[in-house]
Amino acid sequence: MRFVVLLAAIIVGLSTLLLIWHMQNGYRTLAIGRYRYRLQVVSNSAARAKGLGGRTSLPANQGMLFVYPQQQTLCFWMKDMRFSVDMIWADAQQQVTHIAADIAPQTYPKQFCAPGEYVIELRAGQVQANRLSTGQYLQL
Repeated sequence: MRFVVLLAAIIVGLSTLLLIWHMQNGYRTLAIGRYRYRLQVVSNSAARAKGLGGRTSLPANQGMLFVYPQQQTLCFWMKDMRFSVDMIWADAQQQVTHIAADIAPQTYPKQFCAPGEYVIELRAGQVQANRLSTGQYLQL
């Protein structure tokens, strides 16, 4: 009986830790037309600073979603990046406010800034493939 209680406590503890981790480092699905992207959510300053830096590639159906607590001017750079990305800024209503397409790693230390509450990074070419433009609404 003690073993069962101990095992149940361990399972509950691990499940709680996994839930907390998922809430802090979770994923959201972005729908643009018929395309779906799995976005890793980053909402703390350390994760935002690292972003996609250091990764060697990004699958076409994945990306990163940067979440901020309020609308502000958000600046991004290509520090430690090894591949080009499309950057999409959106406001609290998930309306696209700005797009910077096909940003190459060689642009570092240049910063790309625009107002928004969300910024999405996708593999370069996805904005063009989806015919995404400012003013459109996203489904997050």
